[in-house]
Amino acid sequence: MRRSVERAAAGAKTGPVPGKAIQAATNLLITVLCAAGLAAILAAVVLVAGIRREGGDVYAVMSGSMEPAIPAGSLIVVTPCGGPEEIREGDVLAFTAGNAVAAHRVVGITELPAGGVGYRTQGDANERPDAGLVSCDDVIGVVRWHVPWAGYLSTWLKQSRIRLRLLAAAAALLLTAVLFPRRRKANEEENE
Repeated sequence: MRRSVERAAAGAKTGPVPGKAIQAATNLLITVLCAAGLAAILAAVVLVAGIRREGGDVYAVMSGSMEPAIPAGSLIVVTPCGGPEEIREGDVLAFTAGNAVAAHRVVGITELPAGGVGYRTQGDANERPDAGLVSCDDVIGVVRWHVPWAGYLSTWLKQSRIRLRLLAAAAALLLTAVLFPRRRKANEEENE
């Protein structure tokens, strides 16, 4: 006890300063969150690049026609199929419908009089099948899996004004880090 009193009287530190511990914990948390965010972005870019290299693609689902199997706001992963013989009833197809891409379940396969097949599709949440048949030419591929909510994020990030703001924020952070580097050692020496 006497030594700690003597050290305190001499100006020596007797333990960690609570404010510095909170600041260190906050800095660590921010660093971990930034690293996790960057890792998630990198993983998503690598995954999408791999899917596209194999001939597949990703699409955002913005309607609820396939709920509950594929909720609105999901990002679907679509891979091409080798041909009509690989598509079965129950598969979820991605296909062109006018200027849009739709994803509905195959509820029937019909031989066409002119040759080939047509697919009767229906959204899981819809009461009736879609009005027309989907031809083989309109089929993009089969939905392999989906990521809920990621479609909202993908759609949001595709907006040019959002990308511009994110780019500006990243540039501002980088510029701040370069122009105003933190001088931890100098600050720590001043506080001691």
